[in-house]
Amino acid sequence: MDSQRVGASRRRCLVGLGGLAWTLAGCGGGDATFTSWASLPGAAPPVPHGLRFDVQELGGPLGIASTAAAVNDDGTVVGIAEQAARDLYVPTRGFAVVDGQTIDLGNLGSTNCSPTAINGAGWITGSAGWRRPGEHIFLYRDGGMEDMLPALGIRYGIAYAINAVGHVAGRFDPGNGCAYHAFVLADGVLTEINAFGGFYSVARGINDAGVVTGTGTLGGPPPWPGGCEQGGPLHAFVYAAGEFTDLGTLGGTRSDAWAIDAAGTVVGSSSTEGDQESHACRWQDGRASDLGTLGGNASSARALNAFGDIVGTSLDREGLSRAFLVPAGGEMVDLNSLLDPDSGAGWTLNVGNGINRHLQIAGDGLRDGRRCGFLLTPLL
Repeated sequence: MDSQRVGASRRRCLVGLGGLAWTLAGCGGGDATFTSWASLPGAAPPVPHGLRFDVQELGGPLGIASTAAAVNDDGTVVGIAEQAARDLYVPTRGFAVVDGQTIDLGNLGSTNCSPTAINGAGWITGSAGWRRPGEHIFLYRDGGMEDMLPALGIRYGIAYAINAVGHVAGRFDPGNGCAYHAFVLADGVLTEINAFGGFYSVARGINDAGVVTGTGTLGGPPPWPGGCEQGGPLHAFVYAAGEFTDLGTLGGTRSDAWAIDAAGTVVGSSSTEGDQESHACRWQDGRASDLGTLGGNASSARALNAFGDIVGTSLDREGLSRAFLVPAGGEMVDLNSLLDPDSGAGWTLNVGNGINRHLQIAGDGLRDGRRCGFLLTPLL
């Protein structure tokens, strides 16, 4: 995809956005090309009134169901395709969609592959293995998948994020039973992040400065028999230069961090006072902001772009999961309400997992009742 064009297949006139004006091909009086949100002045370009998204199904050639996990600024999407169940488990294939073409990433010769993140260079990370446990961290680049575990000397792990220079963050099994600990893998060296000294932690985001965000338990005894993620309360954290910062909550006892941008803004979710609800949350300049819900009692922010636009998932008043967009400086909106009526027919968008600077959004939803990954592209 040409990174200087969005919605090339369906373009509409756009005049006066951010104090600028263009004449687009087909609008009459010229053949100029919209040059993306990145060309707009200021750090937070507005989302134009009347914005609509074209929706494209992803991952169909490789499975019977799919999800899109992330999208980079070139519009390349990575995701997971589920195949027919075998012996009570569901094998998966990892895929990338580049310029409209679906690429099978392979699976290290195993039964499952789950890509989770992609950087601007097109490097992809995630996990591959034989059911669970047994995940191997992988790095896919230059057309091939590399198993990172043998050189690291750990049993298994999962990668969730990768930055511009290829540093990876995730969680691994430190070999002491039920515990999982967050890690950063930089230049071949794995650094364990035992957030708050608890038994469980996971890193889900890393920015280009190497600042990591994630979630960890505030101590507590081993969780048996309650499961690996029970025990002490979970709090979102930031880790930088060997130091942890507890991001706190919206008044409840639990918070989770999912992504971090270049300025250190973190998004995720937090329980509110009384722990009866959990809301999408943004941590910025030392302050937690409640992003609200779409009428239900739970929401979670999953990703943000360079301009501060945020995507995620929320329950609506009927308790159904709906993908949302929170434009920078704006309020939460149901992405289903912004779908083009032609390409959006039959779709219900459930989760927004990734967003790039061109306002392309990757996630998953239902298309005529079948779970599918999607890519949304603005129609302008």
